[in-house]
Amino acid sequence: MRKSRILIKSVVFAAVLAVMTAFFAVFACAEPVIVAVDAGHGGIDGGTAAGVRNEKEYNLIVAEYLRDYLEADDRFQVVMTRTDDSYIKFLPRVMTARENNADVIVSLHFNSIDVSYVNGNMAYCSVIDRFDAGTLAGRL
Repeated sequence: MRKSRILIKSVVFAAVLAVMTAFFAVFACAEPVIVAVDAGHGGIDGGTAAGVRNEKEYNLIVAEYLRDYLEADDRFQVVMTRTDDSYIKFLPRVMTARENNADVIVSLHFNSIDVSYVNGNMAYCSVIDRFDAGTLAGRL
């Protein structure tokens, strides 16, 4: 259980760092930054299994922590793609972000591989001209 809490705190920290980096590096504006927080997997799609939970459960826990953290700062407005254990396909997740005019999407996942030397974080950045993905990726 202790390892799960440490892992969750680490992922929350990484997600907050990513969003804050995006805010300061790309979206330095007076209006609140709209962040779409996507708790990956859900419902019938459990993702990888780790410890006593599936990835979908960890993703939702971290998404809720991230939402609460960001909403405590009035520079951010948060939109969740899911708030319960429901299965949502990829396109509806993207549409939720678009319909709410999200500036950035943070999709949370706890990936796993059975190779001991592979570890670390992954970041996927948009190639849409509106976002300076190169700067954001470099900061991450």
